[in-house]
Amino acid sequence: MSETTYLLAVMVIGFGITFALRAVPFVILQPLRDSPLVAQMSRWMPVGILAILAVSTLRSSIGAGTATFVLLVNLA
Repeated sequence: MSETTYLLAVMVIGFGITFALRAVPFVILQPLRDSPLVAQMSRWMPVGILAILAVSTLRSSIGAGTATFVLLVNLA
């Protein structure tokens, strides 16, 4: 097998794997579009992720163990 053919085969296989991995979530989620659980998660997940990111940022910028940090974590 020549070097060009080998490289082309590797690229085609890589493209196929990448395409399949990107398409699988859409195929799997198609039956779940009308699910009440998925609707509930789509409402609450962004808020939860934002809260986790805010607490993580405040923890690293304020410093663990301070009274302000404890107050902000208890409010979150």
